[in-house]
This record gives sequence, C-alpha cells and structure tokens, in this order.
Amino acid sequence: MRMQSSINQTIDKMVELAPVVLFSMLFLTLFLTGYLQSHFYTSVFSSVLPTEYLAVLFPIVVQVLRLVTGFLSASFFKKKRFVAGVVVFLFSIWLTMFEHHEAKSMGEYWVTMSVDLSTITQVDTVVTLTKEVITSMMHILIWGALFLEFFLAVWVSMKSNQAQNKKPQSVFSGNGAAKPKGSSQTALP
Repeated sequence: MRMQSSINQTIDKMVELAPVVLFSMLFLTLFLTGYLQSHFYTSVFSSVLPTEYLAVLFPIVVQVLRLVTGFLSASFFKKKRFVAGVVVFLFSIWLTMFEHHEAKSMGEYWVTMSVDLSTITQVDTVVTLTKEVITSMMHILIWGALFLEFFLAVWVSMKSNQAQNKKPQSVFSGNGAAKPKGSSQTALP
C-alpha cells in the first residue's frame, strides 16, 4: 500500500512536469531541424549567395514560425477560440509539409555522407549516412515537432478546463445580496 502511494506520487510529479518536457523537446527538435537546414542551405547556396547569413536566417525564420504556431495554437485552444487555434495549427501543418518535402531534397543533396565518430567513441568509427537515413531522420524531427505542438496545445487546453471547473461558486448575486440557499434564481429588485 505504501509503495503504491509512492508510485502514485511519483507519477503525479511527472505529470506536473509534462508541459515543461513537451516544451523542452519541442524547442530541442526545432533547434536540431534548423541547425541541419542551415548546413544544407549553406552548402547548397554557397556559390549563389554572397553571404551565409541568408542561408542561416531562413531556417531561423521557419523554426521561429513553428515555435510561435505552437504557442499560438495552445493559447487559442486554452481561451476556447477553437477556430483560430485550428487555423494556426493548419498553418503549422503547411510548414511541416514544406519541411517534409525539403527533407527529400536534403537527402538527395547529401546522398552519401560519412560521419567520423572517433572523437566521441574513442574508437575508429565511421558511420555512412545514406539518402534514406538522412531523409528519415529529418522526417522524425519535422513530424515529431508537429505532434509535440499538438500535445502541448491539448495539454494546455485541458489544464485550463480543469482550472475553470474548480472555480468556487459565488454565494452572492449580481447586486451583492446573498442568494437564498436552495434557489438558483436571483431576486428581482
């Protein structure tokens, strides 16, 4: 019985931290996606663009848009503005589709790429990434961010609904007079 109580308390603490974990993972996923996009654009546009700033700035803009849509959709759902929340979430889906197709281009550009992991593993280790691996890795990051955004929006809207349901009912009528105990009607002046 005592162990069950301890497990329940641990689960309750983990549930309380869920929004922080969701937000942290969303931020990390968007950062990694943007980082890989910036390397892709830097290598693709190195001969076209006079500076690397645009190749780095574009992924920053896209990932900040993704982060903002995550917050906006969560905020709109929390405020019960479902139409606005759905519109923002649809925009996020559109950005996800753009990045999904971009991941295919990244995989084709980095057809075969060798990564030397010997500095990390302290053993001569070289991993060869192929088009499919790169594309799949990007798809996991891109679609994972969308689902994290969705879960964050659902979580925030559920928390606001629970908070509204727990508000104490006022025993006073609109004019400040106490309501009669068994009556749900207000007295007319």
